[in-house]
Amino acid sequence: MTGDRASVAAATVIVHGESIGSGILVDGRHLVTARHLIAPKEGMGWGPAVASVQVEFRGRVVGRATATPVELPLAGDADVAVLDLGEHPPAWLPQPVRMWAGQRLPEQVRVYGYPTGESERKGVWREFTVSDTNAADSVQLRWEEDAGTFPGHSGGPVIHRDSANLVGILVEGSEWTLSPIFLGS
Repeated sequence: MTGDRASVAAATVIVHGESIGSGILVDGRHLVTARHLIAPKEGMGWGPAVASVQVEFRGRVVGRATATPVELPLAGDADVAVLDLGEHPPAWLPQPVRMWAGQRLPEQVRVYGYPTGESERKGVWREFTVSDTNAADSVQLRWEEDAGTFPGHSGGPVIHRDSANLVGILVEGSEWTLSPIFLGS
């Protein structure tokens, strides 16, 4: 199935013992997720992030690790967060997702995540058509099925339907961020 690498690189984000959303491994030690999962929205900005979170991979390799939110001073009000697994991440980590290199937005995308209502946390794919740009950094998606995304999909990967490369992350409802993700080595 197209997107298998993305589903393997996806993780459940766990804060204070509760599975609240999803994230995606983008290199050997960093995951990208939605900021609202780890920091409260306060007025026009963001409150402090939690000190650490657990991430649980449920693809071919099942494992849990502790991650630390990375300070992103240039992120502004964007609903994006980076989680760092540390200088010595677990050796069992899956391969990271491949990044989208396209100049234009794809017409069709898929979203993967771990809805909170899912009893066994196996992960759920949703299909979307790219509909419209809402603001400087977000795009509206139009769902093809009976429903859009579910609570727990937040922070999950938005991938190009055909190549399975990461295009963005889901930030709220059926919007996803287009903010470029650059991670230093």
